[in-house]
Amino acid sequence: MTYASAVWWTKKEAHAKALSQIQNRALRIICAAFKTTPIQALEIEAAIPPIHLHLDYLERKAGIRLNRLSIANPVIHRLPTAWTQTENSAPRQETNPSPKGNTQLIRVAAHTAHTHEQVFSFLLPPW
Repeated sequence: MTYASAVWWTKKEAHAKALSQIQNRALRIICAAFKTTPIQALEIEAAIPPIHLHLDYLERKAGIRLNRLSIANPVIHRLPTAWTQTENSAPRQETNPSPKGNTQLIRVAAHTAHTHEQVFSFLLPPW
């Protein structure tokens, strides 16, 4: 249900309501509970958080994963210029700025910063 939720989760109540209905039904099946059992009790018993909290968690994880992308990645080039700057690089021109100004990618990137530790998988060739 939550596949690629960092792209479509905008904290709209309609999305959360539709997904929570499915999750509530699954909780009742998992816990073999009656329909009158409170959902919060089922979430605690099954150790499954409410769907809106889980979607927020996945969004934060997607934002943190931006620090693992290389500077040449096209996703990084859609972020503000500070994300592609290194100490030795020349300033880059802003390419194709978003007409709305605040896209979903910018909201996801707000969970981390370009100043946080960057992780580069292969600094040296793996061979």
